[in-house]
Formats: sequence, structure tokens, C-alpha cells
Amino acid sequence: MNTLFTKKILPFLGGAVTVLFVVSLIFSFSCAKEKHGEWISLFNGKDLSGWQVPDKGVWKVENGEIVISWDNENPGGSWIFTEKEYEDFELRLKFMINKGGNSGVCIRVPSDDKTKPADSGYEIQIDFNNDKNPTGSIYDIAPAYSIIGAYTPQETVVGKEGEWNDYEISAVGEHIVIKENGYKVAECFDRKSLKGLLGLQLHDEKSVARFKDIQIKTFPAKGSLGPALEERLTNAPGEFKKLFNGKDLDGWQVLWGGEWKVVNGVIEGKIKEGMGWLLTEEEFSDFIYRLKVKITKGGNSGLTIRFPVPVDPNERTWDAASKNDKLNPAFGGYEIQIYNFDQPGIGNPSGSIYNVGRAYGGKLKPDEWNEYVIYTEGPHTAVYINGEKVAEAKDTKSLKGVVGLQVHVIKSELVRVEHEEYNVWFKDIEIKTVK
Repeated sequence: MNTLFTKKILPFLGGAVTVLFVVSLIFSFSCAKEKHGEWISLFNGKDLSGWQVPDKGVWKVENGEIVISWDNENPGGSWIFTEKEYEDFELRLKFMINKGGNSGVCIRVPSDDKTKPADSGYEIQIDFNNDKNPTGSIYDIAPAYSIIGAYTPQETVVGKEGEWNDYEISAVGEHIVIKENGYKVAECFDRKSLKGLLGLQLHDEKSVARFKDIQIKTFPAKGSLGPALEERLTNAPGEFKKLFNGKDLDGWQVLWGGEWKVVNGVIEGKIKEGMGWLLTEEEFSDFIYRLKVKITKGGNSGLTIRFPVPVDPNERTWDAASKNDKLNPAFGGYEIQIYNFDQPGIGNPSGSIYNVGRAYGGKLKPDEWNEYVIYTEGPHTAVYINGEKVAEAKDTKSLKGVVGLQVHVIKSELVRVEHEEYNVWFKDIEIKTVK
């Protein structure tokens, strides 16, 4: 072998290879540290390294907890933010709020617009005394369920002030899901901010909030989100077809009773006790379902979608009425709620996907026609009332079944309206199926 190569060039190459190897190790270690899909701690339990601490409020670490409280000498609410922005992720943490206290967790707050984090990004509410935005709500977007399985034997109060509670917050693309103590309590699909800082809130002088075990798991960004559900289904091939001919109930079947008849081109439902359903005979999978409904003040009704009718449609387990009761259209399929009374803090207001996605709008006009439009594709469902989106959720318990109409008595002491009979009317019932 050439002496020059063995004595000069080979040692040089060996040194270069060693340098490249070391650089490669450092690069690999750095990548591993930022690897998607692994839980990383955002709080070291000792100090506030990695966080931007504001000049207002008292921010300290005690017993492995971030403790947030008011500063009487420099009063004012504020937020502590991470130094880094996050896009698609799962965030989990524990929080405790004092009795009567108020705080929050913000996600996807743009770093150049931190003055109103709940507006520029999303605030996950911490307040056990707020009917409009209870703990777990995506503030002013999607109110949380404070009770899971309302009006069933499985009814569960989700969390408590003065105790440690868990948050699991998932933000992937436009889809945000909030779990509190293991229960899904709120959900939305929103595109106003897809990337930003995480934050914890100091709200007022009466509130003391504590946080610990703050961890995040990131995912590769989805990139372009494509058309929204409504746009996809609206532009998909297919035409609307009438489910009601305006003359009789041909193509429909009665489940559990109620008085159903056609009057002047309108389906009228009446009942004195219990509930009854009028269901199509045909099943549907992905579709746009739209109709108009009018209900007496204080009335209670609903729409079912994707309900797999049991072999014996008269079989029922009324007393069970649980979320796992597959013989009940509200639980075997999905019920879209129709209420015509206004009560603060009600569990499933009009437009709710019953016990699956709580509505955030959708008050009905009493004794007037109101339009419902329901979009559903795969596990994804969105509900509109009078042109306004009021609820949206993903769920997989049933992906195919009949659609239908409900008449249901509700206790007069709850709605404070006396009626001998509860009436509901339906018309212009159409569906567009999408393959």
C-alpha cells in the first residue's frame, strides 16, 4: 500500500470519521429528546424553568406544585406561558382550585398575541361554579358536561373543587377533546389557531390554583386540513330525497307509542306520559338529515340517528335507560335533543348529541318552526339549528341505522309550564345519503 496514504491520509480519515460519529451521536440524542409520540415533562417540580413568568401575580413552586395566587402589591390577572409553541399534541396535568376559585389552562396561544389567550387560542376552563362555562369547557366554544350520563343510573359528577383533578387535553388538527378525571367532557372542531403556547391562568384575588405532573406528547403536524365536514358532505355526489310524503306515514314505524298522525302536510306527535318514537324503515350511514320542528313551550322531543332497530321493536328496557341501553334510540343510536324551555346548567340543551356532545347554542323559538340540519360521516357528527352550529363530536358506538322523531313528556315542575299533552310537529323531512 502507498506509504503516503497509510501514514498521512488514513489517520486523517480516521479522525474525520470519529468527529462525524460524535456529531451523529449528538444529533441522534437531540432528535430522541424531541421525538414525537413520547411523554415529556414541562415542569421539573423544582422551579419555573421553561416558562415565561409574568410580572403580575405570585408564581412559586411548593412541594412539586406550581402555585398561583394574587399579588396585592401589584394586582392584576395574568398567565404563565411555555417558552415553546406546540401544534398537535396530548397534554396531561393535575390541577386543584380553591372553593369558589377560577383559573384555566390555555392551548395554542399565538406567541405574538398573548393579551387575550382565551380569544387568540383556547382556554380550558377551571371553575366549578359557572353554569355557562363549567370546568372542562373550551371557553365560550363548547361547554363541558359537569355530570356524565345525566338522568341514568350511571350518573357521575365529574370533578370537585378543593381536590386534585386530572386533565387530558388532545389537540390534533382542528379536533380538540377534553377529558376530566377520565371522562370526555367537551369537544370541538375549530381552526382559529392550530399552533401556539401553553398557559396557566391567574384569574382573580380570591383564587388560588395549583398544578403538577404537567406532561406533553407531540405528534407530527397534519398539514393541510382539507374541507370541513359540512363542506365535504354538501359537495359530495347525491341528492336530497323526501322521507315524508306529506300525506301519510308510509315508510315509518312506531316504537313505544305516542299518537302520530298527519295533519295538513305536517307530522304531529302527542303523548301524555313516557316517550314514543317514529322511525324510518330504511337505515342510513353517512348523510345530511334536515327537517323543521315546532314544539309547545315546555316541551321535550328529539331526533334519533343511526339507531339499529332491535329484532322486536316493541321490546324495551325503559327503567334501565342507561347509555349502554341498545334498545333505546337515544343510546343505541344517537339522540339530537329538542327542548323548548330555558334552564341554566341543563345537561343536554337543544342540539346536544345526547350525553355525547353537549350543545353550546341552539335555543329554539317557542311555538315557531325551527330548522335542524345534521351532518354525519364515519364517527363525526355536527348539528345546526336555524343555521348556527351548536354541537359537534366523534363517537363510534353506531355507524348505521334508522333516523327518527321523538315525543317525550317532561315533568312540569322542571320546566315550570303546565300542559295536559305535549305536542310536537315535524315537516320538510329530507335526507342526502353519501357513499
